[in-house]
Amino acid sequence: MKKPLFKLVVAAICLLTAYSCSKENAGQFKMTIQPDASTGKDVSIYSLGTSISGSTDYMWAAAWTWNAREGYVRMLIDFDLSYIPSSAKIEDAKLSLYGKAEAPNQHSPLSGSNACWIERITQSWDESTINWSNQPATAEENRVEIEESVTADENYTDIDVTALVQDMVTKGSYGFMIKLETEEAYRMMCFATSENADESLRPKLVIYFSE
Repeated sequence: MKKPLFKLVVAAICLLTAYSCSKENAGQFKMTIQPDASTGKDVSIYSLGTSISGSTDYMWAAAWTWNAREGYVRMLIDFDLSYIPSSAKIEDAKLSLYGKAEAPNQHSPLSGSNACWIERITQSWDESTINWSNQPATAEENRVEIEESVTADENYTDIDVTALVQDMVTKGSYGFMIKLETEEAYRMMCFATSENADESLRPKLVIYFSE
């Protein structure tokens, strides 16, 4: 995309979308995406049951036991990147996720590290129909680690997902999957969803990009 056209496209994005979008300096733009309940797309999928989405304040990546059966949980989050031109260079992208302030079901490294992988989803998925058996594929390339939690309510702000977002812009954007590095009971990560009543806790993606 030629530079003048690129700038016109991005200028239109800044005017017409609900995203926070601004020109930082010559040729560089900043976009902040923090969806609410009406625009967000995030869900937890369970190996032992149906997914939970649409009305819950939190989502999980976990391995635990329920009624003496070991099960696994993964979370999926999709940010709408369709407004960023496919020719854009992603200079910096930071993901912020916020923990649960009160028990139960907070971060837990009870049996070992609850560190997680953030991987790029490579197939489309529907929040209303997704479950464990039809979960989309992911790519390990450029995946990012969420380190083991130190406190039960720890926030993970400004996680560097620059390479992942660049892949999404150029190869197809279907969101992130977050799953435990080791899916063995009893380990858990818990983060606020876009449905959370506290808007400051909703997942946030800040992207700097240029032509």
